[in-house]
Amino acid sequence: MKRVLLLVLVLAMLSGAVGGAVAWAKAGDNGSDEESPLADHITSHVGGTFEIVLDSNPTAGYSWQVEYDETHLELVDQTFQASSDLIGAGGTETFVFEALRDGETKVTMVYKRPWEQDVLRTKAFVVVVQPKLIEVGVLQGRVTIGPISPVERPGENPPIPPEVYESRKVMIYDQQRGQLVSKVDLDPDGYYRVALIPDIYVVDINYAGVDSSSDVPRKVEIRPGETLEVNIDIDTGIR
Repeated sequence: MKRVLLLVLVLAMLSGAVGGAVAWAKAGDNGSDEESPLADHITSHVGGTFEIVLDSNPTAGYSWQVEYDETHLELVDQTFQASSDLIGAGGTETFVFEALRDGETKVTMVYKRPWEQDVLRTKAFVVVVQPKLIEVGVLQGRVTIGPISPVERPGENPPIPPEVYESRKVMIYDQQRGQLVSKVDLDPDGYYRVALIPDIYVVDINYAGVDSSSDVPRKVEIRPGETLEVNIDIDTGIR
């Protein structure tokens, strides 16, 4: 009677840390069967690790032989853990891989005795390696606008109509101001927030009408995991 094949794939990716995945496969080792090779998917990222854990019984002479593309993956560890202290007890073999570059590759596991040609089991895993995770930083702040009418007295703070904020944007450029990285909308109260890849940027506004501001343009450095606040006061030029 054939034992039932059970495969469970667990994926775990942690931002800002080395993430990984565990592929757990259980298969009988008491004889050949007619099951076709099983393929499943594992997702990792460059620099991340994942494990493939398979039932094994080296006391019977069997072990898992692994085939993989060494330009994509590196086998960093291989261990066997017996299920009990009994003589002849089986257990699990664990293969730990590190992802070296992004793309799709394949890991093929063949369960056999090294001195025999017959293969008892074959497992195939498609591994999708994503680009290295990058921890972003956040730029946020509030834009104040005024005056909004020519009869506005000093010290007065009349409510700002929503369309006034809708027409203004916070402009994020690269360090040389040669490329617009992001055009950020303001919410109804003038606040903005944007996630950026760590780098140096130039913050500015879109200058609706005759707008001016002494707060921008301003060069800022966005650091991973940090939030930088840049508030901008816009003078509409209305007098």
